[in-house]
Amino acid sequence: MSDTQLPVTTRWGRSTAIATIPAPMGVVPHLVPRAVRHSKRFAGRSLDGWSAVLTCKPNMWTWGGKLTLTFSPTSPTSTAVHARWEPDVPTTLITWGQGKRDIRELLWLIADEATRAAPPPATTH
Repeated sequence: MSDTQLPVTTRWGRSTAIATIPAPMGVVPHLVPRAVRHSKRFAGRSLDGWSAVLTCKPNMWTWGGKLTLTFSPTSPTSTAVHARWEPDVPTTLITWGQGKRDIRELLWLIADEATRAAPPPATTH
């Protein structure tokens, strides 16, 4: 998954996207903490088998935000991840694209972890 090709919708400072991760539903929630370790931008708040809530740290564009992920199986080997980014300050209407960048970065990190976690293809001799 290319992080620039993922369509992210933003309206009134809130961003949403859906990505398909090439890993079973039971695996994807375990990939989130591993993906978060590769970025200084995110910190985990809660995680269960169906959803995750992350804190996005403040920077020069926003006062920070909350990134909520929900997981749903699309096949035995893939999972849809629904991402929603909201600014920490509820009256924020403009985030200068930070929600879009955060969603794309995190979903790319999760997809990258999924490819690392996948077993190598079987070979026949």
